[in-house]
Amino acid sequence: MSEDRNKDLLMEETEKIIEPKKNTVGTSEKKAKKTGHISTKLIVFFVVLVMVVLVINSVGIYLSRSNAYKEQNILSMKKVGFHLRDELAKEGDTFIQFQDYMLENSLNVYIPCDFDEAFVVSAKESFERAFSERYPGKAFGKDVSFSDMDEELKLAFCTYYQAKWFLEFEEIAEDFDLSYVYFMYPNGNGSHVIYMFDVERVYEGDESENRLHLFDDYEESYEDCSRLFDTWRSGKLLEDYDIFDNEYGRTYSYYIPVYINAEKRGLIGVDLDIDYVNGNLIGEAVALSLVSGLILAFGLFICVFFIHRTIVSRIVRLSQNVGVYKRVKDGAVADDISALNSGNDEIAVLYEQTASMIQEINEYMSSLKNTTIALTAAREEATHDSLTGIRNKNAYDAEVLSIRSDIEKGTHDYGIVMIDMNYLKRINDNYGHDVGNLAIRKLCRMICLTFEHSPVFRVGGDEFVVLLKGYDYVHIEQLAGKFNEEIDRVAGDNDLKSWERISAALGYALYDPDRDRSIEDTFARADKAMYNKKKSMKASRK
Repeated sequence: MSEDRNKDLLMEETEKIIEPKKNTVGTSEKKAKKTGHISTKLIVFFVVLVMVVLVINSVGIYLSRSNAYKEQNILSMKKVGFHLRDELAKEGDTFIQFQDYMLENSLNVYIPCDFDEAFVVSAKESFERAFSERYPGKAFGKDVSFSDMDEELKLAFCTYYQAKWFLEFEEIAEDFDLSYVYFMYPNGNGSHVIYMFDVERVYEGDESENRLHLFDDYEESYEDCSRLFDTWRSGKLLEDYDIFDNEYGRTYSYYIPVYINAEKRGLIGVDLDIDYVNGNLIGEAVALSLVSGLILAFGLFICVFFIHRTIVSRIVRLSQNVGVYKRVKDGAVADDISALNSGNDEIAVLYEQTASMIQEINEYMSSLKNTTIALTAAREEATHDSLTGIRNKNAYDAEVLSIRSDIEKGTHDYGIVMIDMNYLKRINDNYGHDVGNLAIRKLCRMICLTFEHSPVFRVGGDEFVVLLKGYDYVHIEQLAGKFNEEIDRVAGDNDLKSWERISAALGYALYDPDRDRSIEDTFARADKAMYNKKKSMKASRK
C-alpha cells in the first residue's frame, strides 16, 4: 500500500510539472506580453540570488574560518599547558619544597620587576657559587636537598628558580601568541587562588622600588571560575572552559592539573583572546566574499545567456506557433509545430515523452526498491557474523576508522575489551563442531549481557572484541569483575554438561593519550592483558 501511495504522489507531482507547460502552449501572445519575458525574470532572480549568496558567503567564510582558527588556537593552548605541566612534573621534590617555602616566604624574595635572562643567569651562578662554598664537592638535589639548606641558600635558590619559571611562562605566551599563561595554586576553602608564575609583571609597592610582586593572592567566585575550581577538585582534565567578558575582551580559559610525585600541586592556566582571533578574520572574509561574488555574477550572466538562447527562445517560438494555429487553424502552422517537435531534446518531444516519462519513473521506482532491498541484505551479510548474529571483523574495522577520526578531533573516551574462549578445540574434537558452535553462541550471549551498552564483535573463531562506550566505559572494572564471576560460576556448575562449562579469558585497556598513539596501541595493551589473564587461569588450574 505504501509503495502504491508513493507512486501516486510521484505521478501527481509529475502532472503538476507538465500542466503549466500545456497552459503555456495555449497562451496567446497578448497574455505573454502581460506576464513578461522569462529572461527578464531570470535576470531579476539571479541578481537577487547573487546578493543573497554574497551575504551568506560572507557569513559562512567568517564562521568557518573563525571556528577553524579558534580550534587551532585552542589546540595550541592545550599543547602549551601539557608542555608546562610535564616540565614542572620533572622537577619532582625540588619543586614541591620550593612551592611550600614560597607560599610562606615569598615576600623575602627580591626580583627586579624589569628582570631579564641575564638576571636569571646571574641568580643561578650566585646560588651555585654559594652552594659550592657551603657544600664543596656535593650536588644539589642529589647529595643535598632543598630542605637541608639554610635560609640564605634557600632564598638564593628561590630567587633564581622563581625568575627562571616566570621568564619561561612569558616566553611561551609570546611564542604561541597567547594572552595569558600562568601556574596557580587554589587554597583555603576554594575561594582564593595564588598565582605563582604568570606573564603579567606587577610592581610590589612603589614603582621606584623596582621590585616584582610575587605570588598574587586573588579571591575568585565559583560562578565566575567554575571550570577552574571543578578542575582543581576533580584533579582531571575537563573539556569545558571558563569564558570571561571583561575589559580585555572575550577570553577562553583552559586549566590543566599538575601532579608532582603523584601529589596534586596546582593548575596550569592558558587564556585565549577570542576577540583578537575574530578581528583578524573580518577583512579576509570580506575580501573573499567580494571575489566570490564577482565570479558568481559572471557565471550567472553566462547562464542566463545560455538559457535564453537554448531554451527560452525555443519555447517562445513554440508558443507563437501554437497561438497562430489557434487563431487560423492553418495546417501549414501545424507543420511548423511538427517541425519543432522533431529532434531528441526535451522541448522538441515534450508532449510525446510525457507518458514515457511516467512509465520510466514507475519502472525506476520499482527497480530502486528492489535494489535497496538487495543492498540492505548485502550490507547485513557483510557486517554481521552468521553464527552469532553480532557484528563481525568487517564491522569492527569500520568502527576503528570512526574511532581514529574521533581521536584526531580530540574526543577519545573509549576502551577495548579482548575476550578469548578456552578449550574450543577440545570441545570440537570431543563433541563435534556443532556443539562447539553452541558453546561459542553461549559465550557470545554472556558477553552481550555483560556489556549491553557497547558494540560487540566476533573477530575470529573464538575471539571477541568489545569497544567500550558510555556506561560500560565508566564501569569497566565492575563489568569485568561481573564477567569473570559468571565464568567462574559456569565453570564450577557440575549440573551443566562438560561443553557447557565454558571458560574464557578477559583483558581490557582504556585509551591513554600519554601511552597510545593510535587505537592499535590500545588494542595491543588489551590483548596483552587478556593473555596475562589466560596465563593466570592456566597457572591456577595447575
